[in-house]
Amino acid sequence: MFRLVRDFIHSQGAVEIVPRKTQIGFKRSRTFACVWIPQMWIKKQPPNSITLSFGLDRRVRDQRIKECVEAYPGRFTHHVVITNASEFDRVVKGWLREAYRFAEGTKPARGGSR
Repeated sequence: MFRLVRDFIHSQGAVEIVPRKTQIGFKRSRTFACVWIPQMWIKKQPPNSITLSFGLDRRVRDQRIKECVEAYPGRFTHHVVITNASEFDRVVKGWLREAYRFAEGTKPARGGSR
């Protein structure tokens, strides 16, 4: 599933992959998304699942968002657990497109939210 997310993010344009001890980040001028193993903070998740975290200028209200925090004023970090490829759908891809543009300070069109 990591490759699925990585390939989609790369299709958006120039991205730097930033490996860290517990996660892999995706960066433009700043990190806009990360992939990591959810068992670190969410119990009872399937062993092959991943957590996708992404930053937006707004809070997304969707049942798939496991947690959302306002890390900085006007920057909300969302966490979505993905257990199979079908959960990486057009809505999640829309959030990532928005996060990609937000990382450069551009105001994206609101796509992919419910």
